[in-house]
Amino acid sequence: MDRERLLAIASEVKDFSSRAIELIRQGKYVEGHSLMRQAVETGRRSRGLIKEGQIQQALQALEETHQG
Repeated sequence: MDRERLLAIASEVKDFSSRAIELIRQGKYVEGHSLMRQAVETGRRSRGLIKEGQIQQALQALEETHQG
């Protein structure tokens, strides 16, 4: 996963959570909770993408070691 894509996802998480907090402060709890749930799910997705990238790097290193 490239750095730019991860930064875009992080920005999306920040936007969701900021908007959610503002809605909750306005008393719009249902809408705020929905956005916060989206922030959490997007964060989970980004962690999965990071982990996937780390696994791919480890596998490549093992292949290079094995071939060397």
